[in-house]
Amino acid sequence: MSAHQQARSAPVGPSTPYDTDAADFRSSVKRHYGTVLKRFAKRFAVFLPLWLLVFITGSDYAVPVSILGFLGLLISALRLWAHLSWLRRCSKVFREYPLEYRSQFVKLGTGRGRVLTFRLAEEQSGAPVMSAVNLFDSGWPTDIEDGFWFAGDELFGGIAFLPHTGELLFMQPQEWILMREQRANADSERVMRAKCAGIKGYVSLTR
Repeated sequence: MSAHQQARSAPVGPSTPYDTDAADFRSSVKRHYGTVLKRFAKRFAVFLPLWLLVFITGSDYAVPVSILGFLGLLISALRLWAHLSWLRRCSKVFREYPLEYRSQFVKLGTGRGRVLTFRLAEEQSGAPVMSAVNLFDSGWPTDIEDGFWFAGDELFGGIAFLPHTGELLFMQPQEWILMREQRANADSERVMRAKCAGIKGYVSLTR
């Protein structure tokens, strides 16, 4: 049975928002965009009136509340920019690389900043240890043991798409510096593809 057929035959619960088809990564990205914008709109609706309060009332007593509102708007805007940046990065990777189903990997642990580490093979067969971050949640996706779709290059990194939940993991080799010689010796087409996908350089995974 092919990897794609294995993915298609995986059990799907009645509340599952996604099929196991790899094409669903597009709906996952769109869903995340919608979620991020809705969250920002809710915060905006709360903090904007607080910020405008001092201008509306002209009272010095409203200054602390307005400062709180301004800080809330600023933090919300920064969070929106960060989330949209991650989604744009994911979209670039998906455009450049086809998805491959991965069912053999080893979970190694969770490090500082909720960074996940795992190996993209069941045995130490030369596959690099990857560091990954769950872009819009914390910790390991609940259904990751069922496998995931991977888009990218193990030398540079990529995206894992969890078909059951729609979660996205951004990953890069844990030993990024130690693998620089391998990246330097990679053929020019491979390097150019990684550059177009936005994964040629190191990306900090701490948030």
